Amino acid sequence: MQLNDPNHPAWRLGFHAVYLLAACLSLYIFSNNFDETEMKALAAIVASLAASETVRAIITRAGKSQ
Repeated sequence: MQLNDPNHPAWRLGFHAVYLLAACLSLYIFSNNFDETEMKALAAIVASLAASETVRAIITRAGKSQ
């Protein structure tokens, strides 16, 4: 699979990295004190991204098997 292919896994990884960076920056900018509540929010964001990728992979595999 070529990197210029939009379905290459590196693009999904890059999307998640940019998304997490934006989440970190906005939590840092808008919080009075970057503490454990922001870390919990980041953990929830990571968990939701992982869950969405898992569902996407399952749906993609189901579509290919038909």
